[in-house]
Amino acid sequence: MKPLPHNLTAAQTLQQFQTLADLDRARRPGQQRLDWPDLVGRLVEVVGGARSMWLAWLAQVTTQVQAAGDVAVWLQTYESTPFPPDLARAGVALDRLPMLRLADFQAQLRAADVLLRSGAFGLCAIDATAATQRALDASRSLDNALGRLLGLCQKHAAALVFLTPEPPQQENQGFLQTSLVSLRLTVARDRQDPRRLQLDVKKDKRLGPATLRAEVSGGPDGFQL
Repeated sequence: MKPLPHNLTAAQTLQQFQTLADLDRARRPGQQRLDWPDLVGRLVEVVGGARSMWLAWLAQVTTQVQAAGDVAVWLQTYESTPFPPDLARAGVALDRLPMLRLADFQAQLRAADVLLRSGAFGLCAIDATAATQRALDASRSLDNALGRLLGLCQKHAAALVFLTPEPPQQENQGFLQTSLVSLRLTVARDRQDPRRLQLDVKKDKRLGPATLRAEVSGGPDGFQL
């Protein structure tokens, strides 16, 4: 199979390949970007701390989904709701971004199952930054739930992104302690160039750990969590 061209949009990339395996084989070793097609068919965990810029990065991914004619949905809790004008300045079409506010992490998982099962969404983002370890421990069937969600992502060519708090004293580990997460990363502003984001990929079952960069597109200064 020929390598994936550098100048394809997210929509064109997805149209080039009939299966996710075809897309995997075409990824470029050493690539410096992490776009929506790289997330398709996967469970992704973005681990955030006090200085996390995950919201700026997620807004970029959402604009790619919308530009491709697909639909993104964000699942929030009552403790964490982004400021809509910030998203608009970052290029997100708010009239095409369903945003659900749910009681807790378990309600978010149930909603994600229903939404992804419909096949109508290319991206589902769960803001679990307000979740606690107790919330995860309360679900003895977390792996079963995530296994179903992963299967739905692969069936409908969608991506499921979890935004999680930084776990204490667990370097390179995530809040979601499961092998089903195939991509785990942190997002921060690049110290050498404030116009760019630095993505530190801690785990990637497809290409391995890496340090990637992305342009900051719109949004106010300090646009983050």
